[in-house]
Amino acid sequence: MQRTLCDIPVSEKDAIKFAYDVIRSELGSIPYPGKPRLDDVGIWTVPITARYPRVLSDVARDVPEKVRFMNFEDIGEIKIDANKGELIYRPKYYEISNIIKENLERVRTTVEMALVKVGANRFAKLPFPEHMHTPIVDILSWILINDKIDISEDLSQIGIDDKEKYIQNIGLLETAGLVRRSGDLIIPDNNLVEIETTYKTFPEKISNSISFFFEKGYAFIESIKQVLGPHLTITGFCYETALEYGGLVPISYEAIDRMIADIYRQEVKRFKLPRYLIQLESVGLLEETTISGKTVWNGKEDIFDRIQGEEEILQPIRKFLA
Repeated sequence: MQRTLCDIPVSEKDAIKFAYDVIRSELGSIPYPGKPRLDDVGIWTVPITARYPRVLSDVARDVPEKVRFMNFEDIGEIKIDANKGELIYRPKYYEISNIIKENLERVRTTVEMALVKVGANRFAKLPFPEHMHTPIVDILSWILINDKIDISEDLSQIGIDDKEKYIQNIGLLETAGLVRRSGDLIIPDNNLVEIETTYKTFPEKISNSISFFFEKGYAFIESIKQVLGPHLTITGFCYETALEYGGLVPISYEAIDRMIADIYRQEVKRFKLPRYLIQLESVGLLEETTISGKTVWNGKEDIFDRIQGEEEILQPIRKFLA
């Protein structure tokens, strides 16, 4: 027979307060308790949720302007003995911290997927030398010039790890319908043939092949990140911020610089940041403006509108942005 609230020493209100004290003393200031559930043996289960703060600054005065919260539900639970008022279980701090980080990464990656899909043709116009050494571009370039790749011959002198990387990327291009594989032979598939016949110069063919791969292969986001690197990280940050706040917002150079430093932890990336920003503006992915004498960066309205329209991609993270 199920226990009722009236016949146990620890009430629902007591369970919430108990869980709140445990969370604040051991799990930090961001998590908080949800609505408890009492089972038939007298155990309270209190779900842990989190409202992760995002602070929007007034870039002209460099002061906080407003706060938005990302809602992460059911990231853990606390169990309390309703009869004895004793803690039975609580997650460790690092477990909750890791789940929050995973959810933040999920949001970032999902926004990048939508951004790559809608901005494919603009990303493909980025200066070619910036990503000329990636496997995707290597494979497409080789096939466009040499008509085919014979894995047994053309990749025979490449190290095992690099060879495996090329083969994996050939598989991605095959999934996107750009190449076809028969044994060790890799040849153009219909989509690449169409691109070859439509465009005259090799740079045009490469650019449009990459654009096609981004648009159709956005789900392979980790491979695309290898191609776009900081260019995708920077634009993703700007459009993710816009989604969080419900509209395009100006972002200071300092905020972008802090983000780059936190993700890459490489001074050389920070030194290259001005070049990245200029290149992103040149292809119409970002735009620079001035507020009270201070240079700031915005996403583009048409790109943002199209990202918002990618409901199938964004649907899994909508609950986080509510």
